[in-house]
Amino acid sequence: MKTWQLIVRLMRLSPWRLGLAGASATAVFSLPVATGLVIRAFFDLLSGSAPAGFGLWEVLVLFLVVDAGLLISDAGLSFGWITFLNASMATLRHDLLHQVLRRHSASAALPESSGAVMSRFRDDAEEIVESIDAWIDIVGRTVFMAIALVVLFRINTALTLSVLLPVAASVTLVNLAGERVKRHRVAARQATGDVTGFLGEMFGAVQAIAVAGATPRVVQRLRRLSDVRRQAALNDRVFGELLGAFYANAAHIATGLLLLLAAREMRAGTFTVGDFALFVAYLPQVSTFGDEIARWITGYRRAGVSVGRLAALVPGERAAPLVAAGAPYLAHPPAPPQAPERRDEHRLESVEVRRLVARHPGSRWGLGPVDLTLRRGTLTVLTGRIGSGKSTLLEALLGLRPLEGGEVRWNGKVVDPTSGALAPSRAAYVPQVPRLVSDTLRDNILQGLPAERAGLDSALHLAVLDRDVRTLECGLDTVVGPRGVRLSGGQVQRAATARALVRHPELLVVDDLSSALDVETEAALWERLATADGNRTILAVSHRRVALRRADQVIVMEHGRIEACGTLQEVLASSPHIQRIWTGET
Repeated sequence: MKTWQLIVRLMRLSPWRLGLAGASATAVFSLPVATGLVIRAFFDLLSGSAPAGFGLWEVLVLFLVVDAGLLISDAGLSFGWITFLNASMATLRHDLLHQVLRRHSASAALPESSGAVMSRFRDDAEEIVESIDAWIDIVGRTVFMAIALVVLFRINTALTLSVLLPVAASVTLVNLAGERVKRHRVAARQATGDVTGFLGEMFGAVQAIAVAGATPRVVQRLRRLSDVRRQAALNDRVFGELLGAFYANAAHIATGLLLLLAAREMRAGTFTVGDFALFVAYLPQVSTFGDEIARWITGYRRAGVSVGRLAALVPGERAAPLVAAGAPYLAHPPAPPQAPERRDEHRLESVEVRRLVARHPGSRWGLGPVDLTLRRGTLTVLTGRIGSGKSTLLEALLGLRPLEGGEVRWNGKVVDPTSGALAPSRAAYVPQVPRLVSDTLRDNILQGLPAERAGLDSALHLAVLDRDVRTLECGLDTVVGPRGVRLSGGQVQRAATARALVRHPELLVVDDLSSALDVETEAALWERLATADGNRTILAVSHRRVALRRADQVIVMEHGRIEACGTLQEVLASSPHIQRIWTGET
């Protein structure tokens, strides 16, 4: 998406706020035209050059009227811009997050660490929306310039042209410096993202760093990244300040030229004191108009850098709008989430996988072709050595990895896993490394679902988590900490299992579910899952005997393909690998 397209989309999101800000800005920047005319009349009155019938009280009333208009316009500008700014940043971040979550493919990994991505959400979104301020200002200042130049040219053409010289110089300079502005901003943003990302990774691995005795090296690495960030930020800021200094001094240069030329005109009697006062009143805005143009162009180029950084979070979609999903809830809270709608076609009778092929990004290794069938009410266990393709098969089946070939059929009908066709209530997934957030255990499991409709108590029982909940200090209202650090590894796995079960999926997909469980808990978990509901269909990755014994179908994976498939006894007779697993050999 091009930068101007995104900016136009943002402008159209809240037209009344932007309209108020734009109209107020035009008034704020245009009313000084009237102020200058009143000042001219005042000085002409003092010098005896004022038109007949124009007195001091009339001038004072005009001053008050113009100042009142400026106060009202300034209040409207502040209200309109601040509300537009906050609403637009919230919408941009909301819709960007929506697209990042929608692109849930495992191959579409984020380009940087989560901390660096947060930097993009924070800084780049703000940079883009803030650039619209220059668009609003340039409109108001252009209106002022158009009116002011007409007034000034009618008074004295030569003096007006001299005032315009700094404007031309500013525009020329910003065009010459444009690429350097962009280069410095890219470096500064990248360095900030590197520091933020490293901090996030460091805080997430505090224990590992301490155990490895790597604290001095980590601190040294952080210092190096901070030094790079400081230098990049300094280069960006210094270059911006140098340009700003040139623009600011342009007004002083214009004032000097005006003084030199005006003295001659005043001696000739063609230029009054009021005319001079009018020029001086208009001079700051006229001479800094080039500064405003430079700010607009520079802001647009910096916004282009930020648009590119945000677009990198959702790659692979040509011209994908970063603002598309709709406005967030700004004036009222969102409606409570509803349980996944269950339809007749969601009822599982069979899942057929035919010639399925998937690859790891940037690698020739992958999955397939694979053929398998899952029947309603059965437990299918995938097993095999590390790297044989078990997790890849689950991800491809659920649409978490793009397919290179093959198809998936639900009850004989072809479905596209990558479009979310196997989301709840059709399927639910418990990954090998479940993720919990720093919230209560209840909210981690329900994720907004109504507890009474979700069957929370039943899910806790099936996940063998009910006894653990009773031992927690606050029960289900216990805050589990970042990534569930206040729970054991087995409790995290079972919490994730309960989270899947409250969605009442037709197909439950689990990846190495019992790897962190003791023997007794593992046996209870598989017994409850297998016997509580005879209609539940389960596809599980496991090499544990308790799961293999209960399996209706065992599939042995090797090099991304199915080596053997059948009952436990059948694969024991045909697969050396399953024989080694069963006998405990490596």
